[in-house]
Amino acid sequence: MYKYFRYDALGLLFLLGLPAAILISFVTIVAIPVGILVAIAYVTLILLGTVLVSILIANWLNNTYVKSWSYRRMILAAFGIFIYLKLASLTPVIGPAIMFLLVCMSFGGILMSVKWKRDAKLAMT
Repeated sequence: MYKYFRYDALGLLFLLGLPAAILISFVTIVAIPVGILVAIAYVTLILLGTVLVSILIANWLNNTYVKSWSYRRMILAAFGIFIYLKLASLTPVIGPAIMFLLVCMSFGGILMSVKWKRDAKLAMT
């Protein structure tokens, strides 16, 4: 089912669907602590979205073009991309829209790379 989604659509579903799930979890008394923990994790992910995007872009550049960066060079590339993205996001209308699209694509790519199927359980004999 998920293989037909694009990365940005799945990331948008994550960014907009998770707050709805958090609000629904606040309705029941039992799920309030879980909702609070998920809300804290969600806010942390949103605040660190640019960092995550810069790390993913640096890793993609390394895997696609170079394939031999050291750990330090990867960190420097991610830091340079982070600075560039922060400066680009200061553009009044286009900057935040591009950052939102990049964050949606990065979250969608992470969600697409997770293996969601479980292995079949062994029969008890």
